[in-house]
This record gives sequence, structure tokens and C-alpha cells, in this order.
Amino acid sequence: MERRFAGKVAFVTCGTTGIGQATAVRLASEGALVGVNRRPSDDPTETVRQIKEVGGEGFPVVADVRDPAKVEGMARVVAQRGGRLDYVVSNAGINPFMKWDGTSIEDFDALSETNFRGTWLVCTEGAKQMIKEGTVGRSAARAPSPPMWGHHRRLLIAEPRPE
Repeated sequence: MERRFAGKVAFVTCGTTGIGQATAVRLASEGALVGVNRRPSDDPTETVRQIKEVGGEGFPVVADVRDPAKVEGMARVVAQRGGRLDYVVSNAGINPFMKWDGTSIEDFDALSETNFRGTWLVCTEGAKQMIKEGTVGRSAARAPSPPMWGHHRRLLIAEPRPE
């Protein structure tokens, strides 16, 4: 397999299951050192095992994407461990599959804090770290959609400047 990300450092939010897990494993298989983000209640063991199985390197990093201090700390820790931060995959999100007329204010607040605010925090803190390092070439982010539309995945790609 091509090692397009050799020497690069990334973190993937919600990296313990599903798309996040697959993304973390793929990045690591192609050479990236990957910080596998997890909530305090999640277990990163399987993702880290899969990363090692494909010859990659990854490590768990705990942060609730709704907490600004934890997200800033996650970006800093990953950058310190890898010597830089090149890629951020903002994948954390919830999708309670509720009808719009059955969504309470509390449900909407939880959705907004995780999917909208959390995405913004992850992308912002990741970009700030990369700007500090001078590694941001260009970036893109996909915004989440409301729960009744069913899609809640995002991605920030901050490509390194050509060296």
C-alpha cells in the first residue's frame, strides 16, 4: 500500500467505532501517526490494535468534543507527541434519529453541542495548532446537517504546505 501520509500526524475524533475507526486505521496504514480520540467512556483498544495490525502507529487521546479546553488540549498533545499536526478528521457526532416534531429542546441542545459546536471547536483548535506550526496550506470542512436529514459526519483537511 502506498504510504501517502508517511511522516505526518493526524487525529480522528470518535475514532473508536465506525467511520472514525476506519479512517484512523487507514491513515495509520498509509504512514500517519494517529491520535485516536475517544470520549472518557469509550475504549480505544480495538482501534489501536487494528492500527498495529496494519503496521501503523496510533495512540488514544481523551477529549469530549463539546469541551473547549479538552479539544485544545487534544490538539496540543497530538502535536507534541508527533512533533507537529498535519491532519484533523472531525468525525464525532450524534444522530438520535428523531422526527423533527418529537425533538425536545434538550435533544436539540445535545445535538447542537456535539455536531455543530463540537465540529467548530475541533476544526478551530486543530487549525490554530497548525497555524502556530506554519503547516496549514489549505483546509476544508463539511458542516453537519440537522438530525431529520440523517447525515452527521464532517471532515477538516488541512493539507501541509509543500516542503
